[in-house]
Amino acid sequence: AMERACPIQGNELDTVFAGKSNGAWKVLRKNGGSLSLLCALFCDLFNAVADSLHTLAFTAEGDACEMYIPAQSNGKSLPDTEKYLIVLANCHMMRTSVIAKVQQKFVDLFWSDHVDVSGFFSLPAEVFLHLEHKLLVHYTANRGRKMSSLLSAAIYTGGVDWANMDQPEQVREYAFALITEFIYVHEEVSRTAGTSFLRRVLVPLVEAVAQSFLDLLESVHFICYNGAAQLNAEMAFLKSALMKHMSPKAESLFDRCDVLLQTLPSPVEEAKTLNEGTLKGRSGGPFYPSHHGPQVEERKKELLREAIHNCSMQVKALNEDATAK
Repeated sequence: AMERACPIQGNELDTVFAGKSNGAWKVLRKNGGSLSLLCALFCDLFNAVADSLHTLAFTAEGDACEMYIPAQSNGKSLPDTEKYLIVLANCHMMRTSVIAKVQQKFVDLFWSDHVDVSGFFSLPAEVFLHLEHKLLVHYTANRGRKMSSLLSAAIYTGGVDWANMDQPEQVREYAFALITEFIYVHEEVSRTAGTSFLRRVLVPLVEAVAQSFLDLLESVHFICYNGAAQLNAEMAFLKSALMKHMSPKAESLFDRCDVLLQTLPSPVEEAKTLNEGTLKGRSGGPFYPSHHGPQVEERKKELLREAIHNCSMQVKALNEDATAK
């Protein structure tokens, strides 16, 4: 296609990119549109590469085009998440390295003739940038679904009776499973796409977890003080583990969760939920949240302090174990 559209033929085309030979420059100066055609053909080539990468990433399994890496997957098609990351790495390299180098070569060769070629390559660079964004959105959505299901089972769909909870003693298993998911995502992104993408992946995931936490809390009809202490402790555990990737949006969402958990149930809600209108405290005696008295507030603070202390000890033990390993 380049030979048909451009009068530069064969070895003369190679000479253009090898240096400023008199022969190549004579051809370009004699044919004013040749340079524009050459730039346009390179842009078409980059767009074709972008289309191919898009096909590799978003072609469903069983369709004509699938990505196979026999050395790594024994001939089986890769999971979507890994395909997204492999294509993401290729898009990033095309945008930041390949296109940039070709553009710089054109500038080096033709800038002395006052020909600005930089504008030709802005569009394909934007195409790859848009594809990067689309891949990141699909990857985070895919990974976020499992995290949301863990939260949903722990807070809403798992059959927990939040109106009658014992005093919390430790963080439940789902919180550790959630952190494990973040560790796996960190490893997968670092290994496949590179560490430069970590923040662009982990920050939206933390925001999604915070949003799910808030949505699920708003769906629970009634939470007693022990239940609020349990959830507060687990939220504190998640925030401490994910602090490095916390954004202002995530912090705001977790703050809203904290405010929601601090809100005492009204007497009407309490009467609907509990037959006797009481909650059992640590001693087993009646505990009346609807009184809103100083003893109730102090009791609530005591439960939260004990739960958070227990969780802090768990976090310390996990950090020591991780360091040892």
